[in-house]
Amino acid sequence: MEEALTRQEILHSLYSMGVELPPATKLPDEALNSRLDDAIKSCQELPDILPSPASSTLRITSLGDWPSGRLKVAKAIDRANLGEVAQNSMLNPELQGSGVDVLGDLRYIVHGFADNWDQKMKAFFLNDPDDQQTLTIALRIVHIKRIDDSTPVLTVLYSTYTPEAVSLAEAWDDEQADPATGQPPTYMKTTLIQQKALLRILKFNSRYVPANFHPDRSALESDFKVSYIFPVGPLSFEALGKLNLDTGCAICGSRTVKKCSQCYSVGYCGPECQKQDWKNHKQSCVSVKGGTWRTIRVSSCLPGTSGMFASDMNQLASTRRPFGPMTQVDGTSPPPNIHGSRVFLIKLQFGSSHLYIYDRKKSMKCFFVKDNTNREVFDEFLVEMQRSPRVMHDGLKMYRWAKREGDWDLSVCLDKLPLETIRW
Repeated sequence: MEEALTRQEILHSLYSMGVELPPATKLPDEALNSRLDDAIKSCQELPDILPSPASSTLRITSLGDWPSGRLKVAKAIDRANLGEVAQNSMLNPELQGSGVDVLGDLRYIVHGFADNWDQKMKAFFLNDPDDQQTLTIALRIVHIKRIDDSTPVLTVLYSTYTPEAVSLAEAWDDEQADPATGQPPTYMKTTLIQQKALLRILKFNSRYVPANFHPDRSALESDFKVSYIFPVGPLSFEALGKLNLDTGCAICGSRTVKKCSQCYSVGYCGPECQKQDWKNHKQSCVSVKGGTWRTIRVSSCLPGTSGMFASDMNQLASTRRPFGPMTQVDGTSPPPNIHGSRVFLIKLQFGSSHLYIYDRKKSMKCFFVKDNTNREVFDEFLVEMQRSPRVMHDGLKMYRWAKREGDWDLSVCLDKLPLETIRW
């Protein structure tokens, strides 16, 4: 039985995380796997939570045990962002995933492990909901340590069984039964792609296991692998911006040579793919060339804030760290330009006397401040932001196409809406 995700399953998994690549992308398998690894790292917040550099191993033996009775592991392991909380659509751990939302399903499965541990159950079988038993995962939680007061890490032993090895699975099942009650391991119904996605995360996380770390195991677990399970949550704003960058031609995923000259919202490798996509694209194509462009002078910070410390907050920010790291404001250097002369997407947010402007990756963050020299232009932007029936976000935000005209000048297409799906 093939346990690895197929190419299409990788694309499906990335899409469910918010990373949109053309279905027929020509990105090589190595590049797709690398992008999935980056997504796995980000959805577990590994660069932030590991006590040592992400490239090194995790010395699990030096971490303290998770304090029993203080905070249930199932509560501590759940992750959400501000947008989920605001919409009251936070992951419901009682609802089993369908296989459509791979990331959501993984969050459900991880919550299930933690919830059962809280109920003194530590052994699991994950198998097909239709009892086809094409693949079964046996997993046992060895112990749960704490990286910090709100971050548990599960050390697990796991193996896979095919129908041909049913006798071994049954023997392990008998071994893990509670000696006092005869209670067998917990059975979790999971689709094949859910199992394969979990195995992918376990394989990825195994790189952080020290070579000399050998947890206690029974004879039936001699071939079991050891790995960690960290909390799994939605991708952050920064991660989505990075992973959705350079997705290639809208049809085949090859290197983009040109964008649609009418709307600039899609790119192609050449005229053949552009012609092939026109039937789908023409319904949403809006003439940016006929739009009203305004060139504005921007600044790196608000007046009087240079040298202060600040942080950003958005709907994709974690509820655990909504404000992110504090950084010192530099008002003397122009915003970095990673786009060159290309058109790119920006978000504009209204403040009392300014517009906060940034690109999808937040490589460029700047302000358009209302003063005596630009009142009319500033008011134009405000009117456009609140224009009915196109008003979005209570008239406080809008997305537009822009291009750099110099270090401090930004040209913005004022009155044409981008019609692409915006992962922001």
